Amino acid sequence: MLYRDDLERMTCRNPLCTHTSQWEHWHGTWPPAPAANNLWMLTWHSIPGAPGYCVGTDGQVLSRRTKAYPHALADAWHPLKAILRNRRQPDTSYLLVGLSIGGKLRQRYVHELVLTTFHGPCPAGMEGRHLNGSCQDNHLYNLSWGTHKQNMEDQVAHGRSPRGHLNPSALLTEAKVREMRQLRAEGWQGKALAARYQVHIRNIWRALKGDTWK
Repeated sequence: MLYRDDLERMTCRNPLCTHTSQWEHWHGTWPPAPAANNLWMLTWHSIPGAPGYCVGTDGQVLSRRTKAYPHALADAWHPLKAILRNRRQPDTSYLLVGLSIGGKLRQRYVHELVLTTFHGPCPAGMEGRHLNGSCQDNHLYNLSWGTHKQNMEDQVAHGRSPRGHLNPSALLTEAKVREMRQLRAEGWQGKALAARYQVHIRNIWRALKGDTWK
């Protein structure tokens, strides 16, 4: 496990840098601003199964590997640049970093690295959750393992779920959904509704239950 003191003892090797340590190079001088609270307590831990890499509780991934010597470990740590999984949808895209594991470059989600490192492997049937709704806030306190249902509920709660007319691929309209629910109350069957509105019966049931339309 790496703490602040470890990085304070590591001299910044950038000849143009005036910082006295690698800690100051990335995080400024210590202590943090008085307004900071205990959530700022920053800790690093080696990433399981990825020698030469560690991740912090702030979501920053550090590496001791260099392009010049990909199979050797340098003395100094340097931060990895995270990229968006989908640049066309930056507001809902997760961050990725490339890790060299076993001689192969592997793309890994930053939030999964943080959770796996500090909370252990993902339990069966679960996935990563961003509790505040921001897909790019990978602080440990903002992450947890949860079910897919919880993730979908989070999206709805934070207004990130493209439901109803907000979904660009929606085949129905609010007026049609209201009419559909009225017909269902009058006894229409799902197959008949699917034929009437020219959509799959699965979409009919999801609209009737309010999963895709309010």
